[in-house]
Amino acid sequence: MSAKKHYFGVGGGTRQFLSMVEKDGLMAFSMVAEVADGSSNVREVWKLSFK
Repeated sequence: MSAKKHYFGVGGGTRQFLSMVEKDGLMAFSMVAEVADGSSNVREVWKLSFK
């Protein structure tokens, strides 16, 4: 999954999504990459898999 770390104006982001995934308990996740170009929002790439 790839997404913005923070969604300004609408709330949410990767941390909120991963919190829900963790609470559900069916999937594991690990960060693959963090992309920060200095001029826009930080983007993250996550690997999700069933436990």
